[in-house]
Amino acid sequence: MILHLVEARTWHGRPPGPYLPDAYEHDGFIHCTGDEATLLKVANAFYRSLPGEVLVLVIDEARLSSEVRWERPPGHDPLADTPAFPHVHGPIDEDSVVAVQTFRRTPDGTYLAIG
Repeated sequence: MILHLVEARTWHGRPPGPYLPDAYEHDGFIHCTGDEATLLKVANAFYRSLPGEVLVLVIDEARLSSEVRWERPPGHDPLADTPAFPHVHGPIDEDSVVAVQTFRRTPDGTYLAIG
């Protein structure tokens, strides 16, 4: 299983079918993590200012029609010590999302835990 962070308004407002975030066009892949501890680290490093509810998609890699590549972040990235991240090179199929969980946060935006 891999994990993807998404704003609730984006997830709930998307059209039916495969999911492709706006950042895909710029990045060329969908950012994911391989475990909750890494997602928590990433969320607190980059996404504390996201407004509103934030969700975590739990994705079964075996159900994806898009390729998943485990890639290292660039050397200037504050998480460059992380061995590799799963990047989905294409849309996330709806049936590959096996759970959607709320990411619990404090009022200042600090992420605490999934669920």
